[in-house]
Amino acid sequence: MSRIEKMSILGVRSFGIEDKDKQIISFFSPLTILVGPNGAGKTTIIECLKYICTGDFPPGTKGNTFVHDPKVAQETDVRAQIRLQFRDVNGEMVAVHRSMLCSQKNKKTEFKTLEGVITRMKHGEKVSLSSKCAEIDREMISCLGVSKSVLNNVIFCHQEDSNWPLSEGKALKQKFDEIFSATRYIKALDTLRQVRQTQGQKVKECQTELKYLKQNKEKACEIRDQITSKEAQLASSQEIVRSYEDELEPLKNRLKEIEHNLSKIMKLDNEIKALESRKKQMEKDNSELEQKMEKVFQGTDEQLNDLYHNHQRTVREKERRLVDCQRELEKLNKEARLLNQEKAELLVEQGRLQLQADRHQEHIRARDSLIQSLATHLELDGFERGPFSERQIKNFHELVKERQEREAKTASQLLSDLTDKEALKQRQLDELRDRKSGLGRTIELKTEILTKKQSELRHVRSELQQLEGSSDRILELDQELTKAVS
Repeated sequence: MSRIEKMSILGVRSFGIEDKDKQIISFFSPLTILVGPNGAGKTTIIECLKYICTGDFPPGTKGNTFVHDPKVAQETDVRAQIRLQFRDVNGEMVAVHRSMLCSQKNKKTEFKTLEGVITRMKHGEKVSLSSKCAEIDREMISCLGVSKSVLNNVIFCHQEDSNWPLSEGKALKQKFDEIFSATRYIKALDTLRQVRQTQGQKVKECQTELKYLKQNKEKACEIRDQITSKEAQLASSQEIVRSYEDELEPLKNRLKEIEHNLSKIMKLDNEIKALESRKKQMEKDNSELEQKMEKVFQGTDEQLNDLYHNHQRTVREKERRLVDCQRELEKLNKEARLLNQEKAELLVEQGRLQLQADRHQEHIRARDSLIQSLATHLELDGFERGPFSERQIKNFHELVKERQEREAKTASQLLSDLTDKEALKQRQLDELRDRKSGLGRTIELKTEILTKKQSELRHVRSELQQLEGSSDRILELDQELTKAVS
């Protein structure tokens, strides 16, 4: 609770303007009574307290008559100063002083308010703040913890304004509204409703935005699952193609070997056919020669036998070579049949692999189509036309992954921001509810006090009416007494 401790007055009303004329008043707790004859300065002290706390001058003056008269002081300029030392609502020491200047010019006085200073103690050091009157007024109200209406109309109420409880109904209501801050409460309620409406609209907008963000997140998750599935299918297809290629490689080598053997067989077959043709030709030639032979051999029998034996050896050699060639031909024909059978099997395998390769191409085209549609949906450039290379697919995968991470990060950040905003708005709503509850309790208390004061006011008015009736009766008795005496 705030408490006033000391006040010094210089140059106000009848207080002198010299330093030796400065008056210091100490206030005691819990009560300080000011006593003295008329003109001693009791009201001036209250007026100084009111001015130093609120900045308001006494009724009927704009400050000219509040400062010591320059004519009486026989000075051109008269400075007045009021200093106050008190403890604020936190129990901290505060000192404040206000200064005024009244000048006499051409038989006319001019009044001016000078800058005020508030001094506080922070960390054992004095901290002074020079400010204008309006700022000092707000600071004083904050330090004292009492509204300006209570200071003016209750605590430092001037004796000329002390009959305000007997005012007209409208003026009286206005006074009580100012004292109990009913207007501020109504404004606070309006502000609370506006804030609640604004925050409710923002919450609706955030919820709508959150709905679309959730849809985008679900769409992103669906696209991510599709990409993962297609990547798995692509990896599986690539693995199958690699396995088929691995299986096809030795078959290709075997096919090359078979083709090489077939070429050798065909070469040998041609050689055999040539030899048989040559044999037949030789036999034909031999037959023709035997038929056409007219010349008798002139040699001896031994020479003929030798020639005959040589010829027989040559024929046997030719026959043996022919048998060898026939065996070789049968062997090669057998190998050719085996190779043809293996070739047929390889052709069947080649057809099966070609079918799988065609299916793989269809998968690749479907993948390229999916990449094009997904790139169009995600607005990615460079994927308008296929087919795509492994580098392009890898680049597309990286772009989609970056886009997915960015969208996930954006959604997470936005969700976090919305959560923070919702928490902040909830805290603000809780604070406003607490303030509303506190203001409600304050209104109930103030209403109870107002009811009590109104009851007291009605009682006072009743007593005043009774006193007025008694006064009229006394006048009548005085008149009758005067008539009786006369």
